[in-house]
Amino acid sequence: MSLKELDDRLSNSGFIRLHKSFIISFAHLITIEGNCVRMLDEERLIPIGSAYKQEFFKLLNKNLLSSQCTSFN
Repeated sequence: MSLKELDDRLSNSGFIRLHKSFIISFAHLITIEGNCVRMLDEERLIPIGSAYKQEFFKLLNKNLLSSQCTSFN
């Protein structure tokens, strides 16, 4: 299975492709440091590819807004 096929299967389930070599889970995202992210239990930084950057931040904002709305209920 290619990474593209995996990305298609995992879309809408809390995962996002942020680089040609990486798909991550939003649940394990700790920080964004410049053009990279740090993940839970991962020592190295994972780069955010320029081709994926806009979609990554769009979904990040959507997830942040969703979690804020549900935490107030």
